[in-house]
Amino acid sequence: AHCAEMLRWCGCSIEKQSMPEAWGGVAVDNLRPAIVLLPSFATSLKVLKNRVPSPKFVTVTERSTLILEGDVTVKSLQLNGGLVVRCAPGASCTIEHCVAANAGFVRGPAPGDAPEATAIRGYVTVKG
Repeated sequence: AHCAEMLRWCGCSIEKQSMPEAWGGVAVDNLRPAIVLLPSFATSLKVLKNRVPSPKFVTVTERSTLILEGDVTVKSLQLNGGLVVRCAPGASCTIEHCVAANAGFVRGPAPGDAPEATAIRGYVTVKG
């Protein structure tokens, strides 16, 4: 949830979760959108603002999942689904004029034989 909030602080349009979800008997209202900004992408708000130079052109819907890793610059993005961008060390990429609408990722209950960390969380995430 804090990665989504950081993008909001930068000026991006990131929808907030409208309805709580219950996993393992616990109601949660901050799982969506699921945004992961790895340390190789940005380690501070100052670096994040440089990685997203035109935040007014970045929108992410509530149902979306966004994962950014490495030397990625996000100039313009409309995301309604899932997008994973991983740049290898030494490589760089720019997301510009990107409109991504797909099935994204979905959550489901953790199976009974799930590893302890997954069982505690109560859900698994899989490609939609």
